[in-house]
Amino acid sequence: NITLSGYTLGVELMGGGITTSRTWSALSQGLAYVISGDVIVYNDATLTINAGAVLKFADGASLVIANYNAGSSGANAGLLKAVGTSSARITFTSLSGESGGWKGIYFGARSDYFSGTVMNYCLVENAGAINYDGVAANITCHQTNLPTMTNCTIRNSSGYGVYSYASSPQISNVV
Repeated sequence: NITLSGYTLGVELMGGGITTSRTWSALSQGLAYVISGDVIVYNDATLTINAGAVLKFADGASLVIANYNAGSSGANAGLLKAVGTSSARITFTSLSGESGGWKGIYFGARSDYFSGTVMNYCLVENAGAINYDGVAANITCHQTNLPTMTNCTIRNSSGYGVYSYASSPQISNVV
């Protein structure tokens, strides 16, 4: 747990690579995952985030869905399955609460090989620090057809809401 002035903020995650599948569930009311470094979901791993989870990223941190030669190596690219509900959205935001407070979600080149990344009923906000492409955005899709985003709210970026480079993300009912 991470505590500030006697108040528990939640569970601190230092960042790092996810090489085997993980599930992050909603914490007790008012608590969040506080992420202090880049989280990278590597080949053959799935990060599942359950309804109601809140993720607060420190300055300069990001969530990266990676593909390191997945198609040619026989491995599957990393996956993100963030499926909230209309009454229990999944929140991706900055720890500071400020626009530009984190690097956002980054879908790396060809990260859609053999995969099914989905974001449903998610709130993605307050990103926009410069990411790996030199772009400020809440979500960056770099040479990928991911993600499938439905019923999401993307707001308050210091750059783009969704930045798509040579990509065809599937987006519906997104504000």
